[in-house]
Amino acid sequence: MMQLGPWLPDLPAYGHQGLVRARNVFPTQLGYSPVKQFAATTTAIPYTWRGGRSYVGPDGTVALLAGTDSGLYSYASSTWTSEVAGSYTGQWEFEQFGDLVVCVNGSAPLKYTLSTGAGATLGGTPPSGTYVTSVKDFVFISGVSSANSTVYWSAINNAEGWTIGTDQADSQLLPDGGKVTGISGGEYLLAFQREQIWRAQYVGTPLIFQFDKVSSNIGCLTSKSIARAGRMVFFYSQRGFYMWNDGELRAIGAQKVDETFATSYSRADIESSIWSAVDPQRKIVVWAMPNRLWVYNWELDRWSDIEVSAFAVSTQFSANTSLESIDTLYPGGIDTVPISLDSPIFSGGDPSMAIIANDGTIGTFSSGDNLTAILETPKMEIAQGRQVRIRAARIDTDAVSGVTLTLLASSRLGDSQTSEYTASIRTNGDMPIRASGRYVQTTINVTSGTSWSFIHGIDFIAAPGVVQ
Repeated sequence: MMQLGPWLPDLPAYGHQGLVRARNVFPTQLGYSPVKQFAATTTAIPYTWRGGRSYVGPDGTVALLAGTDSGLYSYASSTWTSEVAGSYTGQWEFEQFGDLVVCVNGSAPLKYTLSTGAGATLGGTPPSGTYVTSVKDFVFISGVSSANSTVYWSAINNAEGWTIGTDQADSQLLPDGGKVTGISGGEYLLAFQREQIWRAQYVGTPLIFQFDKVSSNIGCLTSKSIARAGRMVFFYSQRGFYMWNDGELRAIGAQKVDETFATSYSRADIESSIWSAVDPQRKIVVWAMPNRLWVYNWELDRWSDIEVSAFAVSTQFSANTSLESIDTLYPGGIDTVPISLDSPIFSGGDPSMAIIANDGTIGTFSSGDNLTAILETPKMEIAQGRQVRIRAARIDTDAVSGVTLTLLASSRLGDSQTSEYTASIRTNGDMPIRASGRYVQTTINVTSGTSWSFIHGIDFIAAPGVVQ
């Protein structure tokens, strides 16, 4: 049995144990599992989505917020409600600080109070930045157009105290490296520039925060690529995908997907279109580009990708969905709901990854039919150094139908490949197929809607071939 290895599209299509394609699947310890179809859990937002996520307040209240070109919106009972109206052209970022969600967009920062469900202008004199995060008892803002190398922080335990010199509120100019391209919080601050990373740790007065440069040749291209899971911070740099984990900086896309990603898009497209989010349940981080999601499992150090009619992702907590809300989402009646009403996507407080579809709806991959999955191996030698005649194949999967196997065979790496395929699995598990050659490339295609939960590998029933 040849186990299906990691997706390695950057490597040549010969000479390794990985995969050329791993489409519409999630990596697992032994192979891959299916991705389910997108299922909307909201109605379409009426304006251009420029950022958002959901939050759980101290009293357990769940709020879904979205920043748009027309202002700040909240979602409840199948309705998007305007909280603060305005005209905005840039991205939005959000950070929860107790009962408040601080919202920045390059203009005067806003706030949303979770307990009262109301939006307003953030109090005090906060800077008009584009990035926001929190570290311990402080809110940090950066990305101010007139001071793009400066990081600001609030008064201690006060998101609306911004008078420098009062209650430890202050700022720090990063002395070199150019403008700040993003910030991430938690136990300490990470401030990213194009080619540098600074770490700021709380030390108390008089310094308050001590800034140390922790990388002088790797930085972050855009803040929208930054996603945090606990003490891990993921981001996209000019050198590819990276992970920061408590002082260790590790390349996670080198010799795997970095080259494929970089050649698929221009740098301008990446800066304008990329979005990132963490799925805490699956232990994956996802970078979204238009109609394609790049998936990385940090526990397994494995990648895959997903084709979907969506342009962004976000981390969220689901809100309770009433029957009236379901009626609004599916006006044809309960019989037209494509997923079970017992699905966790209709219950509240469930952490998940949200997908923002091209039609403006927000949903998940938690339920529904499986998407069409494609797994393609590189050219490989079934019998090292010898020609073989393949009579059948067996796929290590629990699928019993809907599977197509395609073999491309050749005697030399540079020869044209002959194609053979089969579309059925016999009751004994064999898939009859005929192919002859020294090098064989295999594609497994699982049709949309097929019931399956794993694919681990493939085995061949073969005999020695004729030496040509």
